[in-house]
Parts: sequence; C-alpha cells; structure tokens
Amino acid sequence: MSNEKNGTTYEVVDTLGNFDAEGIMPCDFKVVVGSNEVKFTAGPWIICDKEKRHANVAANAQEPIAMVYLWPKSADSESAANLNLIAAAPEMYEALRALSTGEGLQPGTTIESILLKARGEK
Repeated sequence: MSNEKNGTTYEVVDTLGNFDAEGIMPCDFKVVVGSNEVKFTAGPWIICDKEKRHANVAANAQEPIAMVYLWPKSADSESAANLNLIAAAPEMYEALRALSTGEGLQPGTTIESILLKARGEK
C-alpha cells in the first residue's frame, strides 16, 4: 500500500493486517521511497528479554525495536537466527551506506564481523 503524508511518499511493506482507519499501522512503520533520510532507531540493537516464547530486540537495552516469537519447533534455529539478523540490521545498513558512498568501513569493522553478528556467532 502506498500513501503520502506530509509531502513524503512511503510504502507500508508488512503489517500483518493491522491497519488503522487511514490505512496506516498504529506504529506508523514505513519505508520511505526516494529518500536517503534514515527513519529507523539508531543502533546498536541488542537481543534482550529472551523468554520461553519470545525475545525482544532493543536499542540501548530499553527502546523496543521488535519482538520475535520463538516457535517451539524452531526456537533453537530459525527464530534465533531471525533475532540475530534483526539485531545486526543497523551495522549492516551502515556498512552498505559507507561502501556505497566510497567512505569505506570504520576501522576495526569488517564485512565478516558484521556477518558473524548476523549469524549469532559474535
């Protein structure tokens, strides 16, 4: 679903059907089309509040970013992998941004170190 708000065109990509009366998710999750402005919460993001059935990804251990349900049959594999990938998103974005602009990665940062975090091996 595409929409325009405050002069900015955006597209809602996945809402699990939770639209409000204006067709927008209550949390106003959106992908901005045609803009370089970062709309997401700054990293680093960490996995916290891991319980039997769900775990949270948060910024600064306080600001919730996402909740991942840990399905009983996949709690040790696919759900945990999803948690790690979500938590690594800010570092992956920054690496891609830096490489695309020719800046290069920050000292001490490597593509492999980011991939290790995304796989939950760091």
